[in-house]
Amino acid sequence: NVLPGLANNQISADQTICLGAAVNQLAGTTPTGGNGIFAFQWQASTNGTVWTDILGATSTNYTPPVPTATIYYRRLISSGPCASNISNQVKITVNPPAKAEIIFNADKGCAPFRLGATNNSASPYADRNATYTWFANNVQIGTGNVFPGYTIATDNESVVIKLVVTSSLGCNDDETSHVFSTYQNVTAKYAQNVTAGCGPLNVVFTNISNSLTA
Repeated sequence: NVLPGLANNQISADQTICLGAAVNQLAGTTPTGGNGIFAFQWQASTNGTVWTDILGATSTNYTPPVPTATIYYRRLISSGPCASNISNQVKITVNPPAKAEIIFNADKGCAPFRLGATNNSASPYADRNATYTWFANNVQIGTGNVFPGYTIATDNESVVIKLVVTSSLGCNDDETSHVFSTYQNVTAKYAQNVTAGCGPLNVVFTNISNSLTA
């Protein structure tokens, strides 16, 4: 007997998810042809070219595990002596979350310590970030990936600069913070044990200047 060729081997559907999200079940049609008894084997690929059998994935449908990167799937069917038939492939696109990252040249300086765009900036991550909002001690000071500027006017002070970014892909937002500070000014000062007397006069001087790192 001549068996009809294998057909109607379709799977669906392409999906776009955020990193860490589950994949919906991949549904396959009921094949036709062969002897009417079908064997299934699902395969996976990281590039859509080189394919590997998925251990235990031998049902009509398949629910993939949570992927960490974009991945492709397809289904092979066979029936009796009929050669395998390969389905269309589906692509599971995995989008990354937003990423907040502050780049700076120096985080400590002498007052007035001017934090400007030449010292501070945000890594753009243009493939995932949408908006950038800057805060100083939780007070908004500007938007955009170019740092709006901030000055620490007095010595021995600090400020927490926070960057909040939103996702352009509908995934999780992100934020990061960093502390910037100024050195304490040094005031030269000394003490002496005597201020007058008959010579020869031994005078002991003691440095009582404030500490640079206090």
